[in-house]
Amino acid sequence: MQHIDSLIKESQRLNPLSLGEYSIFSVPLMTHVMPKDHAFSDGAMVPKGTTISVATPRAHLNGDRYEYLLQFDGFRYVKLKEQCAVVAYDVKLEDMGVRPADRWIAANCLPNPTAQVLFKKRTAI
Repeated sequence: MQHIDSLIKESQRLNPLSLGEYSIFSVPLMTHVMPKDHAFSDGAMVPKGTTISVATPRAHLNGDRYEYLLQFDGFRYVKLKEQCAVVAYDVKLEDMGVRPADRWIAANCLPNPTAQVLFKKRTAI
């Protein structure tokens, strides 16, 4: 599951669900309606019901955080996370290294629903 999670995260890092994330014509994608009043450490208040937005490109396209930040690497997050456990399956995209084309519905970018993710059970060592 770590590999699938990594594929999804990397896909969304480079191809957000909305044009809003990287478009100069709209607000960032990641928004949240505050469920209760919130006080920041500097005393600033955000009342319940306020919609806040986060500029995710600053984090997702940060060269200090990601090596080869504009290159799709489906296992980027697996590589970033130190793993000790043995994985029982090999997981890869059908055409490794090439992200399947997106599907667009109006201003919404969706992952390709026909993309193939391949699993192969590893043999015992």
